[in-house]
Amino acid sequence: MEPSQQDEETEDRGDGGDRPGSVLLAKRMARIALRCSRPLRRPAIIGMIGLVMGVAVLGSAWALSRPSVEVAITALPAPSTYVNLPAFVTDLRPDRGRRAVVRIALVVRVPAAHAPQLTDMNAAIEDAVQVHLRDYRRRDLEGAEGAQRLRQEVLEIVNALIHPAKADRILFREFLMD
Repeated sequence: MEPSQQDEETEDRGDGGDRPGSVLLAKRMARIALRCSRPLRRPAIIGMIGLVMGVAVLGSAWALSRPSVEVAITALPAPSTYVNLPAFVTDLRPDRGRRAVVRIALVVRVPAAHAPQLTDMNAAIEDAVQVHLRDYRRRDLEGAEGAQRLRQEVLEIVNALIHPAKADRILFREFLMD
């Protein structure tokens, strides 16, 4: 044997003696371990690739299943204007022999283009609201609920009279009961 091979085949035991073949044995065991570990690495690598592919497929499916963003272009509403209606006084239905009177001044919000039509219908609106109010008793109009109900009913009356135009809000400028 050559001296370089002998160095590879011997190992220092620490007690000053050399054991021939221990380096060779270590190299052989390393080769065997390397061969054995290769098959173990393959399934791990294949598993990792499968995991990455699965996440990619699921992520793509989720992204494609989301609704697409659609932009809707809507026209801006026509500018509105407030139209003051003249104040009027009407009697309410008597309650327990007691008569009541209500004074109302309304403000109606309509699209600016329909304001002249509303102004032309002032007399008809006043008449319809007075007829409607004569069915009420004083207690029907008391409180926030009574005022809100009356506001909604007056809005329906106004919209019926100015159709096809449409008012979108009624405000009470004055609302007095006696």
